[in-house]
Amino acid sequence: MTTLLLQVLLLSLATQFGCAVEVDSTELLNGLSRFDGRRVTYEGEVIQDLMRRGDHAWVNLNDGQNAVGVWVSAESLRAIRFSGSYDYRGDWVEVTGVFHAACPEHGGDVDLHAEDLWVVRSGEPTPHPVRGGDIGVALASLATTALLLLLGRRAELARRSRGHSATSRKDRAA
Repeated sequence: MTTLLLQVLLLSLATQFGCAVEVDSTELLNGLSRFDGRRVTYEGEVIQDLMRRGDHAWVNLNDGQNAVGVWVSAESLRAIRFSGSYDYRGDWVEVTGVFHAACPEHGGDVDLHAEDLWVVRSGEPTPHPVRGGDIGVALASLATTALLLLLGRRAELARRSRGHSATSRKDRAA
């Protein structure tokens, strides 16, 4: 209870003096009305595509719990090198800006309009090494498939050959 009171006190003091409050995505999404219109600092991994819209862009940041859409200046995108995907771990960035529970500029969506963006930790390629066991399974599957195709082809040829022989015998008998 004391911790909650201290958090509320610090939040109200920070808001009064125009300071940004450090938050995570769960706090933001569970406290929409509490943070609406306030300056916050949020950090997370850049994920998915960077979506340019004129002189601004959408960047999705995932802090490991949820993703938050962040509206940034197109100029800020220069700092971002990696966007998280299967092949890359995205840059970990910190943004400070105004949080909107229902942004009037963007159709009532939840978003964060960044005033500042900086890369805390650069992203990197994600290695996907092939393990020896995986190669063995792949080769065994390939060999089994080839064998089944070969046996199927031989069976088909044998059926055709028997059908052709039966027809030839009937023709000879007539």
